Amino acid sequence: MPGLAGATSIAQNHVRSLHATEARLDPRVQICRLDGNPVAEDLLEGALLHPPAFIINTVLNREGNIAGLFAGELDAAHRRACALASEIYTVSVREKADLVIAANNTALNFIQCHKALFNAYNAMKPGGRIILAAPLPEGLGGTGFRRYLEMGDAEAVAAALRRQPDINGQTALSTLEKAAHATMLTGLEDNDVRLLGSQKAASMKEAIERACKYFDKRGICQPTCYIMPNAGNTVPVQSL
Repeated sequence: MPGLAGATSIAQNHVRSLHATEARLDPRVQICRLDGNPVAEDLLEGALLHPPAFIINTVLNREGNIAGLFAGELDAAHRRACALASEIYTVSVREKADLVIAANNTALNFIQCHKALFNAYNAMKPGGRIILAAPLPEGLGGTGFRRYLEMGDAEAVAAALRRQPDINGQTALSTLEKAAHATMLTGLEDNDVRLLGSQKAASMKEAIERACKYFDKRGICQPTCYIMPNAGNTVPVQSL
């Protein structure tokens, strides 16, 4: 589940990522969260309907090499693999920052780059700003994703997903929430950047100047800042 599941089961799993009543994703559906995550719990329940004798999971490091191999009972071995992945890919932060400067130079399109935007957003204070540098030579990443963006707002996308779950729509819904806070340094066409709900800058200098003006208007003279040079593979986790 979902690899050997039917289309109906996969769709029902995807729709669990939506908030029950609001036009946004369910905040319980988070990276690095298994317990209390309705998507992860549904996946595990499905897998245990016909549990394998054992599983073999590998975890890759940031260079794409095998960092660990875990075999055994499905849930236990998977959780141990997740623990190692957390050590490799998460970064503990005490406080979120006003400004997050993030880069993803390897993503070919925006759908792949969404992970970088997602991680940068989770490192940003409410009302903050993101500068996202990503060339994206293949554009947005497909007509299915574009179709949801062209609906224009989160309410329309959420309504469409409740009728028919679609991973492209979920990515679009998340993007419409987060990209409005971002200034992008990108090769995307101007119209595509506007579809994302974002804005484009010609240089890092221009993007930083815009951010400084934004914070000045809000009385923030010395905004805090995080720099995420590999934002697609850097998961911020707020420490207590």
